[in-house]
Order: sequence, then structure tokens, then C-alpha cells
Amino acid sequence: MIVDGLSWMAAGAWRTPRAAAAADLVLYFGARAWMEDGRRFADLRALYPKACLVGCSTGGRICAEDVEDGGMTGVAVTLERSSIRFHSTTIDHPGQSRRRGLEIAQALRGDDLAGVLLLSDGLNVNGSELVAGAADAIGLQVPISGGLAGDGPHFSRTLVGADQAPRPNVIAAVGFYGQAVRIGHGSAGGWSVFGPRRMITNARDNVL
Repeated sequence: MIVDGLSWMAAGAWRTPRAAAAADLVLYFGARAWMEDGRRFADLRALYPKACLVGCSTGGRICAEDVEDGGMTGVAVTLERSSIRFHSTTIDHPGQSRRRGLEIAQALRGDDLAGVLLLSDGLNVNGSELVAGAADAIGLQVPISGGLAGDGPHFSRTLVGADQAPRPNVIAAVGFYGQAVRIGHGSAGGWSVFGPRRMITNARDNVL
């Protein structure tokens, strides 16, 4: 596997370390404002005509040692001893999350499936239910990683690019296949106290 880092800032074009038109997969992330008009996707399609292009809007980006709110970042992946399959779907409301996860995993299921990467609309999806539905289809032994799209501090619209220009209400998934694939993932959670203490009087799933 060959992995090349990508970055884009408003002052210029995508910066790539090498010409990698043969890449199999490009993952890209950035502020919603830079994704909405579709031009950054068109740029990537021109650079990587054979690749599956999957990305989403975020609440910030990490590029090398920097953490920034603007611009975009990504990776271009060229596979040497493994393969990928791609599937996407749309969702109308969080109540469909588990069913959509099941549908995606069923489409990607295979004897040599080594892991699944999920990128999902962040405002219209219950992430826990999405992953639970996928696990129902492929079991707990196959790693599922990824995340929910962000919108900085706005919480207005989130976008997912599923091998086409990014748009809302989309879930994209990439399955990785073959014995050469090793996937590790981790997560961290928590919160900082702010504002007055309040009592939760009612909760359903992830809605208070």
C-alpha cells in the first residue's frame, strides 16, 4: 500500500507529493464552505481519474502537525496486495440509521472482508445505530471505523462525497479485502463543563 498526503488551501490548488493518477482510493476532509460548490471534488477527479473519491465536511482538520479550521486535507491510497469495494446510500432521518447500516454491510459482505470505513451525514444519522446495523450483517470480528461529517460550529448542514460531489443525507462506505490488510482504530470521548447545571427530564436514543 502506498499512501500520499494531500492538502488544499484557499490561496492555491491541491498540493500532492507525486503524480498518482493510478491511486485506488482518495479520502478527503475539510470545511463545508469549500466542499459545497463541488469544485474541489472536480479537481480531485481530474488528478485521480481512476480512484474512488470519498470524503466529508468536518469541524476542523489535521495536516502534519497543524490543526486548522480552513482548507482541506486527504490521502491518496494505492493498493498493492488488497482490494476495495464501495457502496453508498441516502438517509432521510435518524430512525433509518440501523437499516441503512445493515444495507451497506450486506452489500460489502465477503469472506475476505478485512474492515469497513463508514462516513456519514452528521445531522441526520444516529451513529451508534448505523454501526450496530452494520455489525448485524458482518459480525463483530470485522473492524468498522470512520465517523460522522461535521460542520464546524454551525450544525447547519453536513456533506458526504460518495464518489461524487459532496451533498447532505449521504452515507458512504468502503470495504477493504484481503489477508494483507490490517486495520487498527481507536476513539476518545469526553466533554468540558460549561453553562449552568441542568436536569435531563427525557431522553430517547441520542436525543435529550
